[in-house]
Amino acid sequence: MKTSLLSLLALVAGCTVVVRPPAEPRREPPPQERPPEQQPPPVTVVILEVPPGHLPDPGECRLWYPGVSPGRQPRPRSRPCEEIAQIAPAGSWIVYRPNYDRRLAYVRVVDERRPGIVIRVRIFDLETYRLVREELPQEERPPVQPPPVQPPPAQPPPVQPPPPPPLSPLFRAAPLAVPTEQLPDPGECRLWIPSAPLIQEPLPRSRSCQGIAAIAPPRTWIVYRPSDNSRLAYIGVEDERRAGVLIRILAYDLATTHLVRDELPQADWPPVQPPRVERPPIQPPVQPPPVQPPPVQPPPAQPPPAQPPPVQPPPVQPPPVQPPPAQPPPAQPPPVQPPPAQPPPAQPPPAQPPPPPVSTATLNVPPGHLPELGECRVWIPGVPPGLQSRPKSRSCDGIVANARAGSWILYRPVNEPKLVYVRIIDEHRAGIVVRVQVFDIQTKRLVREESP
Repeated sequence: MKTSLLSLLALVAGCTVVVRPPAEPRREPPPQERPPEQQPPPVTVVILEVPPGHLPDPGECRLWYPGVSPGRQPRPRSRPCEEIAQIAPAGSWIVYRPNYDRRLAYVRVVDERRPGIVIRVRIFDLETYRLVREELPQEERPPVQPPPVQPPPAQPPPVQPPPPPPLSPLFRAAPLAVPTEQLPDPGECRLWIPSAPLIQEPLPRSRSCQGIAAIAPPRTWIVYRPSDNSRLAYIGVEDERRAGVLIRILAYDLATTHLVRDELPQADWPPVQPPRVERPPIQPPVQPPPVQPPPVQPPPAQPPPAQPPPVQPPPVQPPPVQPPPAQPPPAQPPPVQPPPAQPPPAQPPPAQPPPPPVSTATLNVPPGHLPELGECRVWIPGVPPGLQSRPKSRSCDGIVANARAGSWILYRPVNEPKLVYVRIIDEHRAGIVVRVQVFDIQTKRLVREESP
């Protein structure tokens, strides 16, 4: 009985449950909020979107449309800053690089709705292309670079020439892209396509300026040489999208091929020169055949003159004295006869020049591309007929001086319509004729070759 009671007590002790109160949750201290003045400002990085090769030259400006690819940006890449804000469209940028610090670029932001109204100016570092600071617009920015004032040169006892002025910013502009031999004649104009091969340039090389601005296609140049100043050449730049609309005029010095000045287009540009008087074409002289002198005829032989018989004196009468025997008269010698006149020796006929060697050279110019009678044209050997220079027929006046090296000058004389004269220009010197070949038009074979 006692053992059973002990077992029961042990069982009750093992089943005892200890009840504890629940633990309170751990409370975190509330975060301490910083005052507004201690909050760090948000970091904003503004990057310049203009590539380095599309920035203007130092001291000049350009227009830029944000969000447009560089290849579709307006031209020119660099131009003077005068009056550029007046033509800036709404939402565009005016990019300016100062001369005094070439590491910076000023971007004048034009209003989104009002063209020509600058609302702010951003300054970028060109090494990192990041925004340095932002300013309010001012009327004097971008500043126009005034020409540097040169002090008067000191006059020492020996008179020294004044120092040359510093180079203008225009000196760093691109030189004249038109070769000198492709320029028009003084007082005339021509069309030119920038960056096109020479064989694709429009012809003629020189023509009247009347009406040329109205027919000029977009992105072309009108090249004009004034008759009163042969050292200058003017380039009229056509609009990128509108035909016959000039946007500016560039003046170049032909001696240095440097840009001299930039002008605004005028209504009467280029000026029309009075038509020049065309002189008649120069006909090559016709060589007459050599005159053969008649053969010399010997003079007819004259018979010797008849000699009268000698007069005999009367016989002497002897005295009555017995005369001696009469002596016969002495024999008279016959008169000396002059020798008969000998005819001069006959002259042999003049030697005829040997016939020219027979050549197999042929004329490779189609009949439809030959010039008219009495006129000329320039032909480039080895070039297809469709790519030859125009016009097909023109006056011969001045055509030799303007012919390029290695070309031919075709000429059809009026008095010899079945022949064509080919003047061959030297391979290395333009305008120098080295020989003249004469071809038959029907057979296209070489007839003869002459010296120029």
